Amino acid sequence: MKYDVIVIGASSAGLYAAEILAKNGKNVALFDRAISCAPAHRTYIITPRLFQVMPEIESDLIRHKISAIHLQAADAQAVVQLSSPDLVVERGQLITTLLDRAKNAGVDLHFGSEFLDLKTESGGTLIKIRSNAGKKLIKADYLIGADGVSSAVRKAAGLADPLVVPLLQAEIILPDDWDP
Repeated sequence: MKYDVIVIGASSAGLYAAEILAKNGKNVALFDRAISCAPAHRTYIITPRLFQVMPEIESDLIRHKISAIHLQAADAQAVVQLSSPDLVVERGQLITTLLDRAKNAGVDLHFGSEFLDLKTESGGTLIKIRSNAGKKLIKADYLIGADGVSSAVRKAAGLADPLVVPLLQAEIILPDDWDP
């Protein structure tokens, strides 16, 4: 099996990269260890730059627009007005939309396939994958690791861990008279 590009991880970045590459004539496969694409319910806050990267994004993916950030510490408060509103997008809908777009672009999707290792050689990279069918080696000219902050691809390539900041999200029910 040989591909121009293999993407590891069905994240929004992985799906979008796979779609764009396939639309531009590359033979692309995407592998993800999850059995199916069923992202957890969670929102993303995205800058309006999303429209520059994905000008055709569906407006129904946008849940809310944030035009100001309200800061409070002890007894001090400040309001920062944004020049363009940040967008609140529901992650599950975005990923599902990007998955459909990747399929339509011709990306070869493989769920239930775990990345194990990589080996570079002249003329490409060998990627070791484990699925229900067992382990296999797949050759590609390029490999994209879109498998998150604890990236197995990054570790296999010998790259250093990135600095991270924990993020906590909570789903709350607002009173009926509040503006979401």
